[in-house]
Amino acid sequence: MDVRDILGLGAATPKSSSAGGSRVAARLAKRPEGMSREVFNLTGVDELPSVFPAGGFRSKSFKDKRQRQRTNWVHTAFRNPARNDNLELRHWVQKGKESQPYPFARFNERVFRLEYSDAVYEQLLATPEWTREETDLLVDLCAKFDMRFVVVADQYAQIAASRTPPLQARTTVDLKERFYSM
Repeated sequence: MDVRDILGLGAATPKSSSAGGSRVAARLAKRPEGMSREVFNLTGVDELPSVFPAGGFRSKSFKDKRQRQRTNWVHTAFRNPARNDNLELRHWVQKGKESQPYPFARFNERVFRLEYSDAVYEQLLATPEWTREETDLLVDLCAKFDMRFVVVADQYAQIAASRTPPLQARTTVDLKERFYSM
């Protein structure tokens, strides 16, 4: 199926003005050797072109592209303010923008760490299902892993199993429920 079938124009017939014109049309319609049939059909042997140009054929020459303003880049050292170890990393920056702060530092937002005293725990947070040791472990892990509860649950299970006596096994849902109820 091609464009002619879609538009309902019928099969393409080569134009011939004389008796010898049919030989010329047969010669034009012959596929060159070494060219695949699909590529040959895209060359537009028919009267209708296979693709219509949208805005004409305007192309910038290589010379026009080469004359544009060049951008210089500098390999610059930087420190990520999210890190505490003063690690110096390097990256490529446009010349003139070397002194700007690290752009991804704004995503380093720390979770509010819940802190409580013994009196506050006994008065507001104590429950029969959770011990003080389990609650402290949960709060520490939530602060350390930015409340990524799947990671917190994994670490909680490892630490709880290694304690003597072992702490009660908790699911991710249990950990979330306890944390958000405090």
